[in-house]
Amino acid sequence: MKLSQSASGILSARYRVVLILCALANSALTSASAQAAPSVTDPFFNIPGVTNPFLNMPTFKSLLIQDLKDSKVYINPVVEQAAEILDLDYEYLIKLTDNQQDAFDRVDDLLYELDEAPKKQYQVLREVAPDLSKSGIHVASNIAKSIINATSARFNASTVPQFPSYQNYYRRGLYGRSGGEYNAESGSVWVQGLFNHAEKSGKESFSANSAGFAAGVEACSPDGFKAGIGYSFAATSIDTDRSQNDAKTHTAFVYAGFQPENFYANFFGGFGHSSYDDTTKTAKLESEYQINTVSTQIAVGYSAPVLSPEIAFRFIGSHEKAYTDALGVEFESKNSTAATAIGGFKLSNRYRLRSAKATSFIPELKAAVTYDFARSTPNKTAFLPNGSSYIVETDTDKRLGAEASAGFSLNFKGSGSLAVMYDGAFQGRLQSHSIALNVKIYL
Repeated sequence: MKLSQSASGILSARYRVVLILCALANSALTSASAQAAPSVTDPFFNIPGVTNPFLNMPTFKSLLIQDLKDSKVYINPVVEQAAEILDLDYEYLIKLTDNQQDAFDRVDDLLYELDEAPKKQYQVLREVAPDLSKSGIHVASNIAKSIINATSARFNASTVPQFPSYQNYYRRGLYGRSGGEYNAESGSVWVQGLFNHAEKSGKESFSANSAGFAAGVEACSPDGFKAGIGYSFAATSIDTDRSQNDAKTHTAFVYAGFQPENFYANFFGGFGHSSYDDTTKTAKLESEYQINTVSTQIAVGYSAPVLSPEIAFRFIGSHEKAYTDALGVEFESKNSTAATAIGGFKLSNRYRLRSAKATSFIPELKAAVTYDFARSTPNKTAFLPNGSSYIVETDTDKRLGAEASAGFSLNFKGSGSLAVMYDGAFQGRLQSHSIALNVKIYL
């Protein structure tokens, strides 16, 4: 990086030592001048028009930021505020742990080595700042939605098909994904593989890939009531321009549905715990944090042989616990909530295979519009070791979105079913794509 005139003589973060020495000299000179009366022979402070050269001396952070701006490098305001930690006084530096001091040394070394590469220097500053893509919150939310979609396959009961040949074979004609398969006076166990890809475009982007499963046990009653409990695990790899993040999520959930006739109502409730291991790409700054997620959804609809309407209310609340990053910056705990209204239609029908009449094939298409009618602000506060603080402001996601599903299932009379489904969610710059493989065995 070519030094600007304002930064002449400052090469890297190593010069923070020079700034500290200058500050100490300034303090000593100021104290001495206060104790002694000024004289006309004072060669330094009493010459008209000459001021103390140590007053209002620019900090290393301000010089570095100015050089980056002079090099036409875009600087996020939050990154600029986070860079204040580069000017941390010695009295606070020595209070940091050995690992945190080692992290400071790596940052200093990189800023010195990348002196001629302003964009790479800014990358180091991005790593000093927290993740601004909200990837952790988004991943926790996407996993919760994937589990909700997985359990929706347990419901989706439909009315009796209006074909005489079906009446004896399917007593209730229950098919499709909005009601699930049904066995009167019986229970079942099921397991479903979950695969999700989520991404966010823009300056603060991320890409995440998750793989895991959901499994449950459920019971049914002759009057149309179904209830179950389950567990899900997902491992996620998150990639951002800033860091690589590995996450593990454990979720326990319950669900229930009631459909005496064509109208039905379904409920889902889940609690998830996610742990994140974040490592920045250049400075290798390592931080750990945790997020707890509560998710609920209530859906009501009318089950028809072909086209079935459904409306739902979904609430997802995430609690990010307070944590301290690799440089000793403390981040307060943060609650993030979103209440969403969903409305759409499902197109589905059952077909029997002529070669195997005990087996049925069910294709399905589903489309819905979503709207976040209530949600919290995503901002949180960061506290530097010297007690100063700044607000971590992130961009706001779009409220209006869309969801779409497509897939098929094979039902085997008396033994079980196999289903493959795709679920897509689109909300502004956010996208989520899930593939679910569902296996159900009747008890």
